[in-house]
Amino acid sequence: MLGVITGRWRLPRRLGIGVLYQLLFALIIIWVRVQPIIVALSGFLALSGINLVILPRRAVWRQIGWGVGGSAPPSSRRSC
Repeated sequence: MLGVITGRWRLPRRLGIGVLYQLLFALIIIWVRVQPIIVALSGFLALSGINLVILPRRAVWRQIGWGVGGSAPPSSRRSC
């Protein structure tokens, strides 16, 4: 029964978090008078950093080769 309750409120809860996130951005833009692109990029970088902390370590190590021009990991290669 608990799974039904959490499943039912999953979408509204995520939408609510998104609305609060955008409201925070709007308040920063209005009160601090910063350009919206600066606020959006700083939020993106902050959430990317949080994502790196939350992800398991093996996912981070798998992506390191992509930025230095290495080949894609074997799991993402397509076979013909």
